[in-house]
Amino acid sequence: MKKSERLNLELAFLSDKTVFQLQDLMTTFEISKRTALRDVAALEELGLPLYSEVGPGGGYKITQHRSMIPIYFNNQEVSAIFFALKALSNLSSTPFLQSYPRITDKLMASLSPSQQITVKTMQGAVHYYSGASISHPQFLNDFLTIILETQIARILSPARWGAKTVEIQAFELLYRNGIWFCDAVLLASKEWVTLRIDQVEAFKLVNDSPTIFDRSQLYELKQHYEKTHHDIAFRCLLTQKGAEKFEKNHYPNMHLRVQGEQYELCGGYNKDEYEYMIEYLVSLGAEVKVQSPPALKQGYVAKLKALLANYE
Repeated sequence: MKKSERLNLELAFLSDKTVFQLQDLMTTFEISKRTALRDVAALEELGLPLYSEVGPGGGYKITQHRSMIPIYFNNQEVSAIFFALKALSNLSSTPFLQSYPRITDKLMASLSPSQQITVKTMQGAVHYYSGASISHPQFLNDFLTIILETQIARILSPARWGAKTVEIQAFELLYRNGIWFCDAVLLASKEWVTLRIDQVEAFKLVNDSPTIFDRSQLYELKQHYEKTHHDIAFRCLLTQKGAEKFEKNHYPNMHLRVQGEQYELCGGYNKDEYEYMIEYLVSLGAEVKVQSPPALKQGYVAKLKALLANYE
């Protein structure tokens, strides 16, 4: 039996135990004392929380015990897991402090030799390309923490809000085009906002704030915001290629409507998002034709004329 296979079986064997003797491993898996000692060290490196007890009745005690049910994956599933880890490792900033190479090494050690060969072949044959993070937000992990632990934070808001100190409760993190965002509510005004985390210049936990929303209440606030904030309806026609571009890159305030062979880009925007809408529509090039409202159509045409003027 290969070591990686034996370690998986040993994890399963210890899943319902809080204490065990070295002899238990030696007898169950027919291994020597030296091999059992090496296996215990390997299990600890894999994350099994244990410590040794000396004395006549000594052995090993498993702390913070959790049920460790063995899960077996086929080669396709194993490859999918490693592909996902490889994709995550391409992000220069994540809200997790763990090292993805270290996680990959741990998982690789648990595989059989044949599965290891399959994974290494896949990693050499399949490549994941994505835009790297264009910023390195220093408070990214802090934002994740207050979301998971339902806490309040006092931050120094971005310059476009006047660079003032505000208290927020965060709801979720979003990653788009190399930038991390956070959906949150401003507690003083109950206003729903989307923050660029790299533009937050100061962050401090607040322990004495009386206002705490639960997840369902935050979700309701977000739904209300989506329904009332994007109050200017728009409609555009798309070519099939334009519909494909939409699928690759679009925003929550817009959706695609398909009627036969006709594609319609519909949704709503706020007056503060007017310039963003123009920039997005221009990115679709010749694949879009703005129908309404007139102000959006006029702005789109004016943008095209300004671009053409660069070549006159």
